[in-house]
Amino acid sequence: MTARSHDIKETPCIYSTSEVNTLLQQSKSDHLPIHSHPRSILATFIALLYTTGVRVSEARNVNIGDIELTQSLIHIRAGKYHKERWVTLSSSMLTMLSEYLKDRIKVSPNDDGSALFISTRKQRVSHSFVYHNFQKLLALADIKGLQQRRPTLKSFRHTFAVHRLLQWYREGEDVNAKLPILATYMGHVNIISTQVYLHSTPELMEQVDKRFYQHYTEQVK
Repeated sequence: MTARSHDIKETPCIYSTSEVNTLLQQSKSDHLPIHSHPRSILATFIALLYTTGVRVSEARNVNIGDIELTQSLIHIRAGKYHKERWVTLSSSMLTMLSEYLKDRIKVSPNDDGSALFISTRKQRVSHSFVYHNFQKLLALADIKGLQQRRPTLKSFRHTFAVHRLLQWYREGEDVNAKLPILATYMGHVNIISTQVYLHSTPELMEQVDKRFYQHYTEQVK
């Protein structure tokens, strides 16, 4: 079974915030048996998946010239179905990318047309490179998932969608009105594709119950 088919067939898990933090911390550990330059490549790659919800292939295909640091944006040119879009960067992701670029330039020039994420051979990282090093990271962080929901790289895209939805509930936003925005942001044709990523979690169900209770009590007043 290839690395790519493994990622597709596995049922994605939803990472908790603490698990994401653990993965990012361990990705910088000297105990991680990864041979890459710059060293921060795995942490930056994972953070990009988690904070933006981009696909693994989209993250791999980002070039230096696609990044607009001054505007906190990344241009996704090679999206699924050839859909291009701009993705916003959080302040923490912006800082991480800036630091990564400082490390990267020590290995290879930060030319606009060159790949953002490069291997030891100064070439664009392959899917197998990221996949196998991520497996090493999962073992080091002791994250196994539950039952059939195994942690994968694609799980970060699912986690992004669920955590975004959870945040909207907590902020009191009209979630139904926000879903088309999320669909566009994630590069989906419509919200039906996005709904595939909206899995139930205890935290999310708690917010849904609170919203339902609030609506019910207002109706019976």
